[in-house]
Order: sequence, then structure tokens, then C-alpha cells
Amino acid sequence: MFDLEVQIEETLKKCISEYFKNKEVNTKHPLDYIFPKERRIFSIIHGLQTSIGTQLWEPLALMFARLNNYEILDIKKFNQEVPVPPPDLTNKIDNFLNLKEEQNLSNDDIALELRNYIKHQKYKNLKYSKKIKKSHGVDIWLKKNQIELLIDIKTTQLNAGNGFKLNQNLLYWYVYRFLEELDANINCIIAFPFNPYGTNNDIYWQKEEGKVKPLIKNKEALLADDFWDLLSGVSGTTEIIFHVFRKLGKEKFGSQFDDIFEEKN
Repeated sequence: MFDLEVQIEETLKKCISEYFKNKEVNTKHPLDYIFPKERRIFSIIHGLQTSIGTQLWEPLALMFARLNNYEILDIKKFNQEVPVPPPDLTNKIDNFLNLKEEQNLSNDDIALELRNYIKHQKYKNLKYSKKIKKSHGVDIWLKKNQIELLIDIKTTQLNAGNGFKLNQNLLYWYVYRFLEELDANINCIIAFPFNPYGTNNDIYWQKEEGKVKPLIKNKEALLADDFWDLLSGVSGTTEIIFHVFRKLGKEKFGSQFDDIFEEKN
């Protein structure tokens, strides 16, 4: 457990230090004239919050996966060149998306149907796109015990309607892999790295499940420990992560960046 804390701490320190390296606030806002310091602080912290997904959560996920003997697959290979689904297959995906809530379908059910459909159609000479559209790609691609895990790590509070779009992304991931490797064993998920409402996940789902739908909570959309423990193989991983945040706070780790928050004349 101690080694895990050490590795989390090193990753967190690196994330924050890299963000603040040669940091400059170049954007201007009318509120600079009224709240210059506060506006500068907001700009800097907002940027850190925005970058934390790729700079912290993804490296942590990969670190946990390595320690738990997952094979790390190349997301560039996945995201930069995928087979283009023929129109009939695209229509099939759209139909399943529309039927998902109505018929209480899981993505596992849909993936099985899509695999069988692709097998029956026997597509040949598929075209390949150059790159998956921004925000439609995979963040983490892992493999263990012959099962592939494809993950997109998202902000913990979605906008209304985002769940439908995210579920669409997942179904396309299944199709991309089946078109290349029909027998691939795949699990595609959306991950939310922490619960902004505290430690009770039920409260999160009460408030956010409507935005997450039609993704099925705890199965296609994983929150906090449901996600981190899957990767780490350790129970209560979220608390270990938050313990490191609190530890760095008590040690005043952030004070070394105080001068960056001061207004430059």
C-alpha cells in the first residue's frame, strides 16, 4: 500500500509541477480591472482543472494498470486509423441507440448483436479513416486475461445529453474492433475519477444519472472506486488518491508556486 501511495504522490507532483513550469497568464478579461488577483487565480486553477484529465488521471490509470499486470496497448494505433463502418452498419448502431433505453438493452447485448451482424455481412475491402474525431477517441486501452478494456475518462459532471453521445462512442469502439478482429473480447467504459458530492456514490447517481443515461451505472459508466479498483486490483483506491492530495496540502506543496499567482506588472 505504501508503494502505491509513493507512486501516486510522484505522479501528482509531476502533474502539478509540469503544469506550472514557465506558466504565464496571457488571456485578458474585463474583470481584470476589478479583481485582478482573483481573476488571475481563477484562470490558472481553471487551466489546471482542465488539464488534470490527461496530466493526472490518465497517468494514474496507466500506473495502476501496469502494477496490476495489464498490458498497455497503443491508443494512437486505435485513434488514428479506424475502419469506416459501411452505411448499413451505421444504421444498425443508430437503431440500437434508439432502442437501448426502450428495451433496457446493455451494451453487452448490443455488442453481441453487432458482432453477429458483422460476421453475417462478411465485409471486405473496408476503407480506413485517418483519425477519430476529437472527443470520440479512447483514452486508455488495456488488455488482461485476453479481455480488452477501452476507457474514456470524463469530467465528473456532464452536460445534459452527453450520455447519449458517449454511449454512441462506445458502440463505435466495439464496431471498430470487430471489423478488425471479429472475435475480440472487449469491455468499453466511461470512467468518472471521483465523486464531487462526497463518498456516497448513490448521491452522485441520484444527481447525475439522468445526464449519464443511457449508459448503465456501475457497468458502462464507472465512478471512483468502481473504476480505480478495477485497474489497481486494490480496494479503496480513491481514498488512497485523496489521502495523497491531503498529505501534499498539509506539507504546503503548493506554496512553491505562490509567485505565479501574483500579478505581473
